[in-house]
Amino acid sequence: MLTLFVLLATVTGLVQAQQTIGGAVEKETLLCFYAKSKAFIFPGNDNEANVVNTSPMVAEQQIIEQPEQELQPPREGIAEKNAMVVTLQEQPSSWYVGFGGGLSFGRTTFASFAMDDTHPGFNLGVLGGYKINKLLSAEVSLDYTCMKLGTYDCCQNLWLGKDGNRYFAPLTGVMSYKYSELTSTTNLMGLGAHLNIDLLSLMNKNSNWSAVVSPAIYGVYSNAVVKQLGAKVRTASTIHFGGGLDLGLGYAITPKIGLRLSTGINYLTGAIDALPREEHKITYVWNSSLKLIYKL
Repeated sequence: MLTLFVLLATVTGLVQAQQTIGGAVEKETLLCFYAKSKAFIFPGNDNEANVVNTSPMVAEQQIIEQPEQELQPPREGIAEKNAMVVTLQEQPSSWYVGFGGGLSFGRTTFASFAMDDTHPGFNLGVLGGYKINKLLSAEVSLDYTCMKLGTYDCCQNLWLGKDGNRYFAPLTGVMSYKYSELTSTTNLMGLGAHLNIDLLSLMNKNSNWSAVVSPAIYGVYSNAVVKQLGAKVRTASTIHFGGGLDLGLGYAITPKIGLRLSTGINYLTGAIDALPREEHKITYVWNSSLKLIYKL
C-alpha cells in the first residue's frame, strides 16, 4: 500500500508540473501577441506606412526629441532672408557719373547757320550727380565744345579792321578783312550746375523711362580764332556767365546703367567769336548729346 501511494503522488506531481509549464508558455504567447497588437500602422503618402510604436520607452524618447525638432529654424525663412540681403546689396547708390558727346550749334556775331553753309560743331562732357528722390536729382557737368562760325547774309559786306573794330568799308592805311571771307573757330570750356526734374516719375514711379527738364547755370571760358581763308587774323579769350534749360529722355538699361538723350540752349554773356558785337547781341550755344549714365 505504501508503494502504491508513493507512485500515485509522483504521477500527480508530474501532471501538475506539466500544467504549470504549459500555462507559463501560454501566458508568454499571449503577452507577445498583446505587444504586437499594440503597434498601429497608418497609411502615409505614396503608399508608405508610418509605424507608431506605443512602447513606453520609445514614446518617452519621441516626447524628448520633439521639442528639438521644433526649435530648428525653417529653411525657407533663411532662404528668404538671404535673398533680401542680396537684393539690398545689389541696389545702386544714389550717386552716379556719366559721359557723353554730340552736336553743337552757336550764334553770336557769327553763327553756325552761316551765309554760305551750316557748320555743325561737336561737344564732349563728363558729369556727376546725386539722386535726391524719384523726382529730383542734382548734377554738375564739365563740357568742351568746338564750333566753326560764319557770317550772316546781312553782314557779308562789312569789314573787320586790324584794330578789332567793324567798318562798312575798308579804311585807307588800315589792314581790313571782309566778313564774307572770315570764319571763327570757337572753343568753349563750361562748368554747369543742373537741377533735373523727372516729370514722368509723377505718373509712373516704377518706369524705366524718364522725361527730364533741367534748368542750369554756367560759367564758360571761350577762346576764339578768326581766320581769313585759313590765315589767322585775330584771337580773343573771354569768361562768360549764363543759364539755360535742357530737355532729356532717359532709359534705364539695367539698375546701374542708363542712357539719356538731351538737348538744350544755353545763353551766355558777351561774344564768343572774337568779333565786335554790333547788331547781333544775342549769344547762345545749342548742344545735343547722348550720355551714358552709371550708378555707383
